[in-house]
Formats: sequence, structure tokens, C-alpha cells
Amino acid sequence: MNLGRQRRTEGVFARLWRYRFHDRWLVEGDVHTVARAMRRPQDIPRWWPCFRHVAIECSGGEDGRDCEFEARIKGRMPYVLRLAFQIDEVSFPHRYHTEVRGDLEGQGSGRLTQRGNQVQIDFRLDVRIIRKSLRLLYALAHPLGFWQHNGVMQNGEAGLRRRLAAGASIAAGAG
Repeated sequence: MNLGRQRRTEGVFARLWRYRFHDRWLVEGDVHTVARAMRRPQDIPRWWPCFRHVAIECSGGEDGRDCEFEARIKGRMPYVLRLAFQIDEVSFPHRYHTEVRGDLEGQGSGRLTQRGNQVQIDFRLDVRIIRKSLRLLYALAHPLGFWQHNGVMQNGEAGLRRRLAAGASIAAGAG
């Protein structure tokens, strides 16, 4: 294959390997309590079952900035994503930004906004697939990526609602 043809082919597939997601959760509570419930990466598997394992690489500052952690995430599809996150921007309790590396590469952000007695959480994720086996799968069936992502996010929203309803000692900043 000549180089020009190879680049055009990679360009077509590169669009199929890229995903941009925007998700919105609405949960009961105040923004400080909700942010504290979501703040500690090592606690994520307790309330978000798709996160099968989290390993802290660097605890970062008190606000979470510069925190690095690795996670294994299992959704609806029969594979586990291995991702590394580096939180590089935090304005607690209202927003954060993270770099993502591993099977996917890109960036994500979250914004928490008080709406009466509820908190609106907006997540944005802009990633491209790095893992070769997933590139092949999603090049052939791009909509599966959205289905997979939606399942993971629905699982997280339900888990956070349960955690907040149970109290989970988050008001005091523990766990």
C-alpha cells in the first residue's frame, strides 16, 4: 500500500476510534457532599461497581490535584479497560479535569452545579481507542462504544445515588 493511501485509510478509521461523550447525572444532595462522595479514587469501586480495581499511584494534594490512579473498568462488553487517570485541575467542589491514558487516551472533565436540592453533574470525555483489539471491534461496530459507555455511566449514577442515600459517612469527609 502506498503511503498516501495508508494515511487516508488511517484517517477514516481514526474517526471510528474516537468518542466524545457528554453525560448528565442529577442526584439529591448539596454540591459539597456529592463532591466529597466522588472525591477519593480508592473509594470509587465501593459505589461504582464497573470500577473493578483502583490503585493509587500518587495521592496528590488535599483537593485531589495531581492525583494519579489506575483503574480496571468492566462494562457490558466482555473485556476490561485498563486506564490511568491524572487529575490535573481541580476547583473543589465544582469542577475537575483529568488526562486519560491506557486502553483509551484523551481527557475528561466533570462539573458539579447545585440545582435546588439536587446536584447536576456534567461529565465530558473525549478519547480515542489505543488498544488494537478494541480498535478493530469499534471500527466494525462503532455504536457499540456508545452502548458500552452508557452502561458504565448508568451503573455509576445508580451507585452514587445509593451511596448518597446511605450517607456513607461522607458528610464528615470519611470514606
